[in-house]
Amino acid sequence: MTAPKLIPVFGLLGDVETVYGDGGTLTAALDGILLTEPTPMTVAYAHGGERPIAVGTAGTLQRAAPSGRSGEFTPRVEARGAGAAYSATVLPPDIDTLMRISGHAQTLDVTASLETVTYDPESAPASYESGGFEAYTRGQLFTMASAYATLSFLIEGPSFMVFEATVMGTLSDPTDVALPVITYNTTLPPKAISLALAIGAITGTAVRRIAWTQNRNIAPRLDMNNADGHKGFSPGRRESTLEILVEAEAFATWDPYADWKAATVRNITFTIGSVQYNKVTFNAVQAQVANVTEEEDGPTALWGVTFNLGSSDGASNDEYQFVWD
Repeated sequence: MTAPKLIPVFGLLGDVETVYGDGGTLTAALDGILLTEPTPMTVAYAHGGERPIAVGTAGTLQRAAPSGRSGEFTPRVEARGAGAAYSATVLPPDIDTLMRISGHAQTLDVTASLETVTYDPESAPASYESGGFEAYTRGQLFTMASAYATLSFLIEGPSFMVFEATVMGTLSDPTDVALPVITYNTTLPPKAISLALAIGAITGTAVRRIAWTQNRNIAPRLDMNNADGHKGFSPGRRESTLEILVEAEAFATWDPYADWKAATVRNITFTIGSVQYNKVTFNAVQAQVANVTEEEDGPTALWGVTFNLGSSDGASNDEYQFVWD
């Protein structure tokens, strides 16, 4: 009997594809994505090979081979900076590829000593970027191409901002492979303290949790002219939301119910980190309350406020923005 496959050792390589479906050329020295936990691959088929009932029995007929294979996994990474001036080869570690394949345009500003990387949502199909991945887990390698993603982040207490991507793409057959020696950026992630959270003119609010969800629709492209019956995926619309859990205050200070009733537009912004090249700023300039719930933390009254993040004029991709500086 061979030794069992083990869970503790895992890794991920990923990069943006040059051409949709080519999978990219990944190297352990350049394309490592530092995960917070293992990310098992979920394999699915568009048609599982099911056949009709067996007319002479109470059972079913033997299946045919399945077709239309795809994969899905959910990598989680900490938000952190590169720890050095940004450039075409020095980008926010771990998250750059996930940002770009989830429908964000990357803008690099290389002004000396003021370098930044900005990610804005985009809507032009010709500009959408796709990714290729090598997911190493349980002593196995899953190779994915044609990958698109939808993205979210969670900040729970004074800890770290953690991004989660739901990644979907086409798969090659898994193989038994030893984990390569992957090179990772070693910058420590900034803690979620002194955020300077502003909800319009409202500042100084005690905040427990912040969660953003892109809610990007991604649909399969089934193709009977393809040898596997699956041609990849197509990104669709997004409906981004921001949820903030804060301590309830006197309505004279802030009344989220009044904001909800009046469809008040607020500019929400906060920054994690204080050291250059290891800071992340989130901006949502057209945030409107979509729901308020009454929550609690022991004896403390809380509000769970959900904001809808909308376009300013129906044509601009300005619902939100991420800036690494």
